[in-house]
Amino acid sequence: MSNNNQNWLDELDEDFDLEDEFDDEPQPSRRSNPDDALKKVRRADRAKEKRIRELESELSSLRKFQRDSVVQSVLNEKGVNSKVASFIPSDLDTSAEAINSWLEQNADVFGIQLSRQESVLNDEDISALRQIDGITSGALSVEASNDLMSMIANASSAEEIISLIYDGE
Repeated sequence: MSNNNQNWLDELDEDFDLEDEFDDEPQPSRRSNPDDALKKVRRADRAKEKRIRELESELSSLRKFQRDSVVQSVLNEKGVNSKVASFIPSDLDTSAEAINSWLEQNADVFGIQLSRQESVLNDEDISALRQIDGITSGALSVEASNDLMSMIANASSAEEIISLIYDGE
């Protein structure tokens, strides 16, 4: 009997193959293909790296522009030829103070004299300026004189003109 039972199981196994029946149907998957996910991650990484390179390039060009403008403004302020800018080291700080200090240290190399604003007024000049200031402080301003002239021009009688001259009203 056991032999018959075994044949019956074998026949059942041939007729009803569990493994083969489910192979034809698509398997529901909770996850997408790992290769697709990896491709998406790599694509996102490449896009991120490209954006980083673009931003780094933009940053370096902006830094170069800022450095050039600071250098040019300092050179113009000091009255130095702008060709000297090509000799200023690129690793030098871009602050105006650092560039001024470098110019002062290397002025003799380029044969330039940095103009320093020193007071050239002596005591006689100062006293003359004080006298001029004292005289002009009581003087009639241009606006006030123009206003007085328009009032005289618009006066309708001689009494008004005399009143304007003596009273100022």
